[in-house]
Amino acid sequence: MPPGIYKRILKPFKLRFEKKIGNKDNCWEWIGNISLLGYGHFFMNGKLEQAHRAAWKIYKGKIPKGICVCHTCDNPSCVNPKHLWLGTQTENIRDMMKKGRGMKADSAKNGGAKLNWNQVEKIRKLYKTGDYFYKELANMFGVCESQIKRIMNNWSWKI
Repeated sequence: MPPGIYKRILKPFKLRFEKKIGNKDNCWEWIGNISLLGYGHFFMNGKLEQAHRAAWKIYKGKIPKGICVCHTCDNPSCVNPKHLWLGTQTENIRDMMKKGRGMKADSAKNGGAKLNWNQVEKIRKLYKTGDYFYKELANMFGVCESQIKRIMNNWSWKI
């Protein structure tokens, strides 16, 4: 090897992976990098993998093409191989719906909702006065203009 060039020797995947696991009581909580959706990330074989998929590969083997690694525990940061199973996207969605984790038709039941019914009613009343535009209402209530449009057109927060 020419001077000045160093070959990086990576520790075996399993050793590097296990250093990123916090609690190993039930769910093995990933303490490495985590996405906004709560899934861990792990660099493996030259690419960034979701940590639960890496866990499957390390502890159980290959993942067939087009197959999801699903959680029985519904904890996206869990990498416990005992909590993981292989399934299609359809099977994963069915599992989610069966457990009541699917999107709710009622906007008020959406855990990510920024508004409540009282605020939505106030938005509708203010808009009907003709004194406010979408942009002004969006700024007043801390949401985007498109959300005000969805409310006013009864696409979300349906009456």
